[in-house]
Amino acid sequence: MMLETCLLVIAIGSLHLSNDYGSDYNQFNPGITIQCNKLDFGFYKNSYGELSIHGGVIFEKKLTPTINIGTNIGLVSGYAENPIPYLRPYIDYKNFRVGYIPGSSRFQSEHTLTFEWKINW
Repeated sequence: MMLETCLLVIAIGSLHLSNDYGSDYNQFNPGITIQCNKLDFGFYKNSYGELSIHGGVIFEKKLTPTINIGTNIGLVSGYAENPIPYLRPYIDYKNFRVGYIPGSSRFQSEHTLTFEWKINW
């Protein structure tokens, strides 16, 4: 059985693409996620300044030696309703990741881009 490379993913920040709900969003969202064997678990300071803990599964496809696409699907805490489901497609270029969190009127969340740095270990 071949062991999969694990990743340490460092959350850098976010960019909210709208402000439909009138919130003063925090765009600096430091956090750490461990990704290993198609699972992820981590924590970060969310856009409301609260601690969020998340966990889920990863689906990923390598397009070229330097580009991957994938999605995280799971649950996250730290918001008005706990926990809430999340779906976050992303694209990796080398060690840089840009993710997209779809907005949701049910959870009063905005369309958001996320920015992260990946470290293999």
